[in-house]
Amino acid sequence: MVSTSEVRKAIDDRFGCEETFEEMANNERIKSKEKAYNYDEIKRSIMGDKCSSADSLLIKKNVYFIEFKTGFANRKEDVNIKTHKENLKCRIRLKAYESLALFEKVILADVGDGKLWNTIKRHYIAVIDTTDSPKQAYEDLLRAKSGKEDTRSQMEKDLFENSLLNYRKETKDGRKVFFDETKVWYDYEFDSKVVTMK
Repeated sequence: MVSTSEVRKAIDDRFGCEETFEEMANNERIKSKEKAYNYDEIKRSIMGDKCSSADSLLIKKNVYFIEFKTGFANRKEDVNIKTHKENLKCRIRLKAYESLALFEKVILADVGDGKLWNTIKRHYIAVIDTTDSPKQAYEDLLRAKSGKEDTRSQMEKDLFENSLLNYRKETKDGRKVFFDETKVWYDYEFDSKVVTMK
C-alpha cells in the first residue's frame, strides 16, 4: 500500500510542476497561494493531448482533483441549449473519469504496489467561474450568505452536480467505485474552502 507522501515524492521527482491555485485558476477571484500540481501539465507530459484532465491535483492526507470551469455560457449559435447542456455534461464526466484513470492507471501504478491506503479518499471538485458578470457574482455572494442561490448560478451548479452523480456510485456493500466525494464550489468560496482540505 502507498501513502500520499510517497505519491507526492514520485510526482515531484518525475514532474515537479507545482503552482499556486491563483496561477492555475486564471480567475481574478481565486487568490490562494496554496500549491498543488498542475495536472494539465502532468497529463501533457504523459499523454500529450490524447485525454482530458482536471486542472489541478492537490495531494494532502487525501487526493483532490480540481477543475476550474470557465465559459459555461459559451455555446455555438447553431446548437440549441439542450444539446449544449448535454455536450457540457459529457465533457464534465469525461474529464472526471480520465483524471482519475490517469492517476490510478499511470501515475499511481509507478509508485510502490500502485494501491493507495484504504483510508485515503479521492475527491473531485468543480469550481464555477462567476466573473463573467460582476454584478451577478456580487448578487450570488449575497444570496449565498443568506442561504438562497441565484437561478443562473443554481442552474450551473445543478448541471455540474448532476453530471458528477455517476462518480458517486457505490457497491452494495458501500465501497465507492470512482470518487469518494464530488463537490461543486463557486470561485468566490474557493480560497476559504481550500485551506480546510486535509
